[in-house]
Amino acid sequence: MTSQLEDRYQELRFSAYGNAVLVDGLIMQRYIETHAELRTVISVVKLRGSKHSRQFRQFDIVDGEILIRAGAAPYNGLLQGQPCYCEP
Repeated sequence: MTSQLEDRYQELRFSAYGNAVLVDGLIMQRYIETHAELRTVISVVKLRGSKHSRQFRQFDIVDGEILIRAGAAPYNGLLQGQPCYCEP
């Protein structure tokens, strides 16, 4: 199942109909604006039966490949829609 939601930066929700509880894996992707540039971040919200990283990671799509950067994205406030850079 794939679901796309309108991004409301002040409201964190994963499903318009409550069907997020039915899936085994939930991955959140979102755009952030920082340093006058649009960037993309990804995070695994849940993955049943697995210990997974809860870090936000920056990612890019280059030549049809998804490149996930190593380490946590150096930003705070991503879920509130107000990312601010923090020193790694």
